[in-house]
Amino acid sequence: MGLSASLRHVALRCMWNFLHGLITFYSITASLLARFNFAKLFDHLPGYHRDFGRAQSDAKILARIPSHLGLVWSGDPSRHGLENLLELITWSAGFNVPVVSVYDRHGFWRSKKEEIRLMMEKRTSSCATSSAKSCLQIVSSNEKLLSAEVDHVEPYDFTVYSGTSVIFLSEIDGKHCIAEAARDVCLEVRAGTLSDVTINEGVLDHFIRRKRNFLDPDLVIKIGKLDSLSGYLPWHVRLTSIIFSPAREERCLSYQSFKDALAQFSRVEQRVGR
Repeated sequence: MGLSASLRHVALRCMWNFLHGLITFYSITASLLARFNFAKLFDHLPGYHRDFGRAQSDAKILARIPSHLGLVWSGDPSRHGLENLLELITWSAGFNVPVVSVYDRHGFWRSKKEEIRLMMEKRTSSCATSSAKSCLQIVSSNEKLLSAEVDHVEPYDFTVYSGTSVIFLSEIDGKHCIAEAARDVCLEVRAGTLSDVTINEGVLDHFIRRKRNFLDPDLVIKIGKLDSLSGYLPWHVRLTSIIFSPAREERCLSYQSFKDALAQFSRVEQRVGR
């Protein structure tokens, strides 16, 4: 009788120890999984390839991607790190965003276009995959979208390129563009090639798009403390989703904030005025 009681006691103690160990193992495993950052799977790769691969991986879970993403600096862009802009371009390419416009009022980023182009070429040259190497082209509005010195410039067709096109814009692409379009309308009315009774929103839209031949931005990420788009394409943002970056990231937008903005856009139901 005493031996049987001792065996039951030992069996219960072993069972208790087993359950305690199982619960401890589950708690530790759950804690490690919660802290694990799957993006670190790409940490052994070169910088551009790592960022590009991480974005490609995260893009698979989004229902939709913006066709035109606007990155708008409302404050002084010179305070923002150039390396972070390269990262933003890389992430956009990884998410397969067709068009990315980089805007600040006075064209600071556009003045650095060639430097940015060379730095991006250097980053992509280290990539082993052809998709990461050939996913970017960099232009600016004063190159193929606008020329103040001539009366007409053939509009640049972004549909012929399968990767990500990066265009640099400034305030001349905003209100100034609308004023130029209105002037052209007046000139054609004076010349008799356009009747004043036919002028409407569609006509003005046609004249504007002769100078700025790209899709309206679906999403704008505003960077900087000032709550303003600083003149960014006022005609084109009528139906644009606008997301303000965290104020603490005025000088460096994190990948998490960038991904969250695209995820938020992906969840939004666009009713287009309905």
